[in-house]
Amino acid sequence: NNPSYTVYQNAIFTKDRHTIIAFLNYEATSYAIPEGVTYIGYDAFSHCSSLTSITIPDGVTSIGASAFSGCSSLTSITIPEGVTSIGGSAFEGCSGLTSINIPEGVTWIEWYAFKGCSSLTSIVIPGSVTSIGDFAFSGCSSLQNVYCLSTGKNTDFDFYGIGDNAILYVPTHSIDEYSRWSKYFSQILPGDPKQATAVANKGQAAHYTSFSNPYSDTELTVETGKTLTLYNVKVADGKMVLTERAGNKVAKGEGVLVRTDAADIVVNPLATTDLVPAEDNDLVATSVLPGDTVYAKKGRVLYRLTYKNASSETGLGFYLGVLKDQEGNVVSADGSALPTTAFKAYLSVPAEAASSGLDKAPAYGFELGEGDATGIDGLPIDGMKDASLPVYDLSGRRTTAPGKGIIIRGDKKYLVK
Repeated sequence: NNPSYTVYQNAIFTKDRHTIIAFLNYEATSYAIPEGVTYIGYDAFSHCSSLTSITIPDGVTSIGASAFSGCSSLTSITIPEGVTSIGGSAFEGCSGLTSINIPEGVTWIEWYAFKGCSSLTSIVIPGSVTSIGDFAFSGCSSLQNVYCLSTGKNTDFDFYGIGDNAILYVPTHSIDEYSRWSKYFSQILPGDPKQATAVANKGQAAHYTSFSNPYSDTELTVETGKTLTLYNVKVADGKMVLTERAGNKVAKGEGVLVRTDAADIVVNPLATTDLVPAEDNDLVATSVLPGDTVYAKKGRVLYRLTYKNASSETGLGFYLGVLKDQEGNVVSADGSALPTTAFKAYLSVPAEAASSGLDKAPAYGFELGEGDATGIDGLPIDGMKDASLPVYDLSGRRTTAPGKGIIIRGDKKYLVK
């Protein structure tokens, strides 16, 4: 009958269950905060020293002061997109924390937020962050790599007390903006990728790679005489369609599929901030930290670019993400999570859109260069019509200059002589 609070799933919540006030089971090793919670309150999990993992639902928008302070057994935590602020001392004293994912959208990391996280080795600070409070990373003695994705303009950052050998990586064109913090770091280096190594598709003159652009607007180039084409990738009704992009520029936070006959793709950071990610694209940017874990959003499935047969390196395509532990045991094989590879994009597809036909199960994969990716089968070849519609090849790649052979326009196949 309490008018303000309720007890539910071993915790005290506000009556509407939008705020978790206090977790009551100090012996628990794991906990999933219920759906519907939007705020993790002050001291909610403070000194729950047995907790090794915790799941935060997508609806959470704010993490209160000291929310997880003293959770010394916590080794990793994923903060969902939608969170905009991390309160003071939120993770202070989480000495077992080795990695944490701060999503784009967080604008404020308050004072002492990660103080004493002595096992934290690297962290990515998204471009949306404009303020880092006093001593936020003080006592992070193992912190070696700090990636700041912001341009550095109109920001108020404090890095006092950070590890002695920490290196700060920032966008190339923003090094001058970050020079004022040089006293806190052993080095400040450009963090933009210099090259993206292509994935060879054996048996073809050209090959594919995915590219994830986490830092700043960029333009991709290859050596003179080599070809370079960028594609958006979209999945609907169990079929994958590739749409050729105009030009080779990629917006910050965007993922693209690249086809080239060059050995290396050079990434050239731009000083612009006005490029907008394409809407008709299921490829998204991923973490710059190799071996980080990406979790699928609710109702979505993750795919990564790899081979169907790794030993023969054949069947290149997008296949369900598989996550393994350090011993090589499969933890997840349903596309709910996957380990990241720095600067490689992954495919995030709504489970319904990725369904593989009548059984509605997520499709195992989508092979590149094989079959008819447009989903148009058995239609007759006839005269050229519908000239205003876009043109695709049989692998679903959109093209503005079709060569001789079979093409798709509208819902028909045509023979170009």
